[in-house]
Amino acid sequence: MRIARLTSPQQGAALMVMLVIMVVGVAAVLVSSLNSSALNNSRQQNTSYALAQAKDALIGRAASDANLPGSLPCPDAITNIVNASGVPSNIPNDGIADLLVGNDCPSYIGRLPWKTLGLSEQGDGQSESLWYALSPNFRDDNSNHINSDTQGTLNVTGTQTANQLVALIFSAGKPLATQTRSSTATAFCPTTNSILSFSLCANNYLEGSNANLSTALTPNSSYQAGNFDNSVINDQLLFITRAQLMQPVELRIAREAKSCLDNYATVMGNRYPWAVPVQNWYLLGENNTRFGRIPYRKPLNDNKIKDFLAALDSLQSQVNICITNNNNGNALENAGKTLEDAAKALRNAQSPPLSTAVTQPGKQAGDQAQNNNMCDTINNNPSNNIVQTNLNATLAALASELANQIATNNSDQTVRCDALFQSSYWQDWKDLVFYQVDSAYRPGGGGGSAGIQINATGNHRAAVLVARAVLPPKTLPRQRTVLSDYLEMPNAHAGQNPLAPFSGYRSSDAQYQTISNDLVVCLDGGSVNCK
Repeated sequence: MRIARLTSPQQGAALMVMLVIMVVGVAAVLVSSLNSSALNNSRQQNTSYALAQAKDALIGRAASDANLPGSLPCPDAITNIVNASGVPSNIPNDGIADLLVGNDCPSYIGRLPWKTLGLSEQGDGQSESLWYALSPNFRDDNSNHINSDTQGTLNVTGTQTANQLVALIFSAGKPLATQTRSSTATAFCPTTNSILSFSLCANNYLEGSNANLSTALTPNSSYQAGNFDNSVINDQLLFITRAQLMQPVELRIAREAKSCLDNYATVMGNRYPWAVPVQNWYLLGENNTRFGRIPYRKPLNDNKIKDFLAALDSLQSQVNICITNNNNGNALENAGKTLEDAAKALRNAQSPPLSTAVTQPGKQAGDQAQNNNMCDTINNNPSNNIVQTNLNATLAALASELANQIATNNSDQTVRCDALFQSSYWQDWKDLVFYQVDSAYRPGGGGGSAGIQINATGNHRAAVLVARAVLPPKTLPRQRTVLSDYLEMPNAHAGQNPLAPFSGYRSSDAQYQTISNDLVVCLDGGSVNCK
């Protein structure tokens, strides 16, 4: 057999050239693939960073808000809104949160208000601005009441599943086949139910239910999570749960209460005040009561004031119930009648201990609560609650009047928490904050060794506890006079001596979800050992 041989040097050279071309081609494809993969990875990293940064900024903003802790800003407008003079009051996509229209955000989905949050303008991995959806219950409006019991209304399905969420941050990703993001062309936008440029309409960025209409009258609660390379839903999102938002807010409230009580102890020879009994929420301390809620001032002997404050408290409880349950009309009317009578008794006293600035709005709140169907009215429109308006006016005047009494009587053993008690948010939190003082550091106590322990360690003079979200099988609404509706065992052990240790688990602990999620903070007269 004869083996074929190359007939010329040119043929060998040609084969070598072809081989080189093939190697170069394969290398080019490989490099292109690697470059594409590296680019995708880089974009994903940028997107993840942008979403995480936005989430941190929103939570930080909620925890530090001066007027309504726990609140979040409205989304940035995706449509022009003009005021009565025809001047735009909300400019689309300018990085600034929308102004409220009445008591509501103009839209509950829009761009992330990065300027309002103090962020630099940074988009996702596609250099697109982030989108943001908000639960109406957490809007930054003073008619809103936010505390550990406030429920999120947003739900997510798809690649992630969660419910009762406070807010969502979206990365819209690259446009899909049906999406156009022109800034000049316009069309009907289902998200706003109006004509908008393509670059402002959410359905040119977000897919599925994410781009649904979401206004004050028809807020959207259902959203979908996808993947960046999905051809149907490529929206990636990061959500904020109620616990993630409220934990730093609850810690802030606990520290403000701690500061108030430690300051009191500094003035009063390292002695802390008597507490308010859980069963008798008068705002005033009761002698020999070492566990309860935080008092406004020392015990009073005036029964008319006690009756008035108890009636105020009872009516507020019934108003809160009517907001979530409109079948409690009789209880509201009865509480209104009790408050009206208590206000009249104060006004008719020979030497009225409280002025008409306090009793007049209190009487009006009582009168209004007795109107037929008032509970239905409150339930249907909580933001236009005339009973609550007068209750707020009563409490504000009461706080101011007590503060004036304190200023003229410095020997009065009063808990000085003006910044907290007169804040716009203390009324939302006062039921959830509890306090325990050790026997040695009560008014008139002998001092010395203290015995309050937290997680079986330390020997503290006092402790502040904040009730977090209810754990099953408990449900909302809570009954104010039932301690176990707020604190779990072993924390619901009012005033035992010696005390059982209080327990404060971390959110990462298994016991946090099953045994107790109460927040516990120690007090030692401002010692650095209690932070």
